[in-house]
Amino acid sequence: MSLSDDHAYCADQVRRHDNDRFATALFAPDDRARADLMALYAFNLELARVAETVSEPILGEMRLQWWRDALDGIMAGTGGRHAVATALGGAVSRAGLTSDDLERLIDARSADLADEPPADLAALEVYADKTSGHLNGLALRILGDFDEDIRTAARESGVAWGLIGIVRGFPFHAASGRRHLPRDLCNAASLKADEPERIRSGQGLRQVAGAIVERAREHLAEARRAVARSPKAARPVLLQATLADLHADRLARADMDPFDPALARPPASRHIRLAWTAWRDRY
Repeated sequence: MSLSDDHAYCADQVRRHDNDRFATALFAPDDRARADLMALYAFNLELARVAETVSEPILGEMRLQWWRDALDGIMAGTGGRHAVATALGGAVSRAGLTSDDLERLIDARSADLADEPPADLAALEVYADKTSGHLNGLALRILGDFDEDIRTAARESGVAWGLIGIVRGFPFHAASGRRHLPRDLCNAASLKADEPERIRSGQGLRQVAGAIVERAREHLAEARRAVARSPKAARPVLLQATLADLHADRLARADMDPFDPALARPPASRHIRLAWTAWRDRY
C-alpha cells in the first residue's frame, strides 16, 4: 500500500511523540491496518496535546470544540484541511467507528483542562479508562472483530497504561501545573495535590506513585486473566501491556521516583522485549 502524505504525517507524529504506541502498531497484520492505527493514534495525540499548548482552559475548550465540529467531515470521509482529520476518515469508515466513539475521546480530554485533581484513585482510573482504555477499544476495532474477553484485556491494558503514564509524566505535567495525582493519596502522603509544581522527589511522592503503579499492575493482571495469550490479530493493542510492565519495572528500580534521571532515557530493551513476547504469543 502506498501511504498518502496525510498518512505519512500521522505515522511521523506518532513515531516522534508516542513512540511506544508506534512500536506496537508495527505488529499490525498489514500496511492498511497499520496506517489506520497511526491515524487514530495521531488523533489521540492532537487531543492529548491541547492542554499542553494553551495558556487558558477556555482556549483549550475552543480547540476541542474545533475537533467536535470536524467530526462531520471525518465521518463523511471528506476530512478537511487537517492531515489527521483526512487520514482518520478512511480509518473510521473501514472500522465502522461512530462519531460518538470519537467524541467520547474528545470529551475525556476536557478533564485535562479542569483546574481540579481527581478526588481519589478510583477517579483517576475512570480518567484512564475514558482515555487510554477507550482508545484501546477503538484500536482493537480497527484490527477486527474480537470476543468480549479480548475486548476486556485491551481495555484493562489501556487503563494500566494510562495510570503508569500519569506517574511517568508527572515531572512534565507538574511543571505546567496539571493536577493528576489523586487528592486522597496526596493527603495521606502529606503532599499538596493542588500545587503539583511544588512537589519534588521524596518519600511522599514515592508513596503516591507506588500506589498508582500497584493499581496499574492489578489491571494488567485482570487483562491476563481475561486472555492468557495474544491472538496475532489483536497483538498491536495487547502488546501495550508488555510495555506497561517494562515501565512499571523501571519505576520500581527507581524507587518509584518519577524524577529519577534514568527514566528520561528510553529503555534499550523495549523492541527486544516486544519481539520476544510476541514470538511467544504472550503480552
